[in-house]
Amino acid sequence: MFGIGWQIGGRPTAYLAAGLFALHPVILLNGRRAVQEGALLFFGLLSALTGAVLAARRARGAVSWYLWPALAASCALALASKHSALPFVAGALGWVFIAGCAQFKLRRILATAAALIVTGIMAGLGFIALSPALWSDPPARIGDLLQIRQELIDSQVAAFSDGPMPVQDRIAGVFTNPFLRPPQFFEAPAWAEYEPITQQIQAYTASPLAGYSSGGIIGWMLTAAMILGGIGLYIPRWRPRRDWAPTLGLSVWTAITVITLLLSPLDWQRYALPLLPEAVLFAAAGFTIIGRWIVLRSKR
Repeated sequence: MFGIGWQIGGRPTAYLAAGLFALHPVILLNGRRAVQEGALLFFGLLSALTGAVLAARRARGAVSWYLWPALAASCALALASKHSALPFVAGALGWVFIAGCAQFKLRRILATAAALIVTGIMAGLGFIALSPALWSDPPARIGDLLQIRQELIDSQVAAFSDGPMPVQDRIAGVFTNPFLRPPQFFEAPAWAEYEPITQQIQAYTASPLAGYSSGGIIGWMLTAAMILGGIGLYIPRWRPRRDWAPTLGLSVWTAITVITLLLSPLDWQRYALPLLPEAVLFAAAGFTIIGRWIVLRSKR
């Protein structure tokens, strides 16, 4: 997260992004659980960082051939950790592509597209190599995987909700999930009736290990900073870096993630985890912009 923040806004944004991410209550909760989310976030962010560094080095004309296989490997590891890492992978590849398009040179765009196709194929082969269940017949097993995953989602919607989440709630969730919703400790409503579980939750939330609080004034401040960062990165006078490519790359990554969230029928917080890194980066950029305003005004 520090490295990606550095690409977006330099040192201040990097430190702010790393701190906000490391202390995010939802990240702390899901990163500690004995499930796949920890690996998902680690390798997903690794693929995003590799894509951001690759795009930056290519923009400077530096040698970066070794970063292409590194990008393929990180994407394969992300997908193998959890299939919902797809927004990270698509975002990383999209970051490199949009950065290559930012120079408006057809030859450069075609070369970037060709390299990304090869990288995507390598990532897919790596994912299959890391998934023994697919080895017998990869195309058929991937088809089975998609079918079973759809059946699982349908059964979860039927068992744990009154139906698919309305579209307006999905849109609202894009803005509320990052900093305004408290951590969701369980998806099955019946668990709220078990006192041993609720006691453990109360003890955890009262400890410093839970991170900063969601909602309230802190949540609204972070949400406002996130929105300011999303706007400010497109205003040249406000943007911490002059280069457009990091802003465009982050925007493509965010757009891909938002689209996948809008397609999800379940209001489960851990399904929104891929959105949190981008939200933190925008919030860190927003605080960086505010800090620059304060410094400039103090010098007048």
